[in-house]
Formats: sequence, C-alpha cells, structure tokens
Amino acid sequence: MRPEYSQERDLTFSRWVRENCPTPKEGWTAIDIDFVLRDYKHKRLALMEVKTHSASMTFAQEQTYKLLHNCITIGMSQIYPEWSYEGHWLLVFEGTGPQDGGIKLNGIDINETQLIYYLSHVIDPRDGGRGAEK
Repeated sequence: MRPEYSQERDLTFSRWVRENCPTPKEGWTAIDIDFVLRDYKHKRLALMEVKTHSASMTFAQEQTYKLLHNCITIGMSQIYPEWSYEGHWLLVFEGTGPQDGGIKLNGIDINETQLIYYLSHVIDPRDGGRGAEK
C-alpha cells in the first residue's frame, strides 16, 4: 500500500478562492478534479469525479468536465495518438466509500472487486472490458 500524501484534504485554499475570486453570478467557477487515472504501461488516461452519499455533480462541474473531455479527446488523438483517453468517469458511493454501501461507476452498479479492476487498468465498465485489449 502506498502512503496517502495528503492524509486529509486541507480546504484552506478552497475557502480562500471562494472568498476572494469572482462568483458564478459573475461568470466564474472553480472545480477540483478528484483523480487523473493514468496507466502508463498500456497508455490509458481518464479523469474521475468522486461523489459520496449518492450526490450528483453540479451544473458547473458537468459543464467543465464536458469541456475538458472534448479538449482532451481531440488533443490526445492529435498529439498522443498511441494513448487512449478513456473519458470522464463519475464514481458514486452510497456512503463514503466502497466499504459502506453501493458503488456506481459511470452509472453501472459494480462491487469493490470490479472497482479495483476498472481503476487499476483504467478501463471504463461501459465498454464491456474491451479497453483491456488496448
């Protein structure tokens, strides 16, 4: 097991941004990207947002991830054609993690063993595991 570098998420800068930068009413938003999954052996990449307690993404998150997804899809194919961009993933836990409730990855109910597989290989469950052949 690798050590977690942050141990606990420090929200100091997040609070500072919200206190000092423009608001959504002013046309400005800031979101964090929870995970960038990179399998450098098989050259696969994905962005992943994680939600707990069955939460949904906000409108700002959906729009920003859509923008990033489209840019990465085009850029990856032109600049790194040997790489496969597996898209933006949404991981939703019923509770706080895989140990205390249901798990959905990209809208598909999965178990903890499947979650480990999909994350470890950067394979989207929506493709039926075909990503493993890349």
